Order: sequence, then C-alpha cells, then structure tokens
Amino acid sequence: MCVFCKGDLAFIVVVALNGEGDFVDAVTVKVKCASPFEAECWALCHAFSLCLRMNFVDANFFSDCLSLVSAVHGSTIPSWKLTNLFLHLFSCLNVDAKCCVFWIPRKDNSLAHNVAAWATSHNIVVSLCVVDVAPLVATLD
Repeated sequence: MCVFCKGDLAFIVVVALNGEGDFVDAVTVKVKCASPFEAECWALCHAFSLCLRMNFVDANFFSDCLSLVSAVHGSTIPSWKLTNLFLHLFSCLNVDAKCCVFWIPRKDNSLAHNVAAWATSHNIVVSLCVVDVAPLVATLD
C-alpha cells in the first residue's frame, strides 16, 4: 500500500502480489482526507476490498505506516475522528482471522511507490492488472 497526499486529496495505491512476490493486481483510488494518517487507513480498507474482490484468503497486508500497523495490532483507535474507520478495519480483520497486517520499511515498499508515482502522474484511478502497468513499474528491480 502507498499513499501520496496533495492538500486534502490522497492518491491511494494497493498492490496485490502472489505468494512468490509477483505483481498480480492493483487498485488506485483518489479520496478526500483530513490527514495522511487517515489516507493510510483508507488504503488498508481498500486492500481488504481488493482481497474480497479477488477471493484472496490468508492475505498479508504490508504498510510502511508504522503508526497504523501499531494501532491495528494494539486494537487502539488513535484519534476519535477516525473511530468509524478503525471499527471497520477491526471488523475486516475479525472476518478472516488469518489476515495479518505487517510493517514494511519504506525502502522495501518500492513496488507500491512505483505504481503510485506512475498512477498519480497519469491521474489513473482504476483497478489495474499486470498488463495495464508498464513493465518497468511492475518489477522490483
């Protein structure tokens, strides 16, 4: 997952990888957010939605937003303004107890950042499959 914020708008990109780490699908969304942290929360919501749409089971979610991952692991709501969003996130995690949220260092999240930069620069807000994304963007190299 990756978030690019511009004022009160955020470009959210969720990248789906298979068990071997190969690019499978991505979704890009533009949302109005009060903060980058709220955008990160929305990114995780969209990651859950992508998994439901693709019928993924036992999914692992990786975010480079440590405060989001910590809040999810601690089942805490860091801001009352985000109560409904966090209750939704906790509900999604309870639906499939095998789903896990992990922190990933930003430097190791380059695929999501590459897709986000590409989608943002071209104002692309859609679901993307591997053939839609330039091969350079869809690789970790």
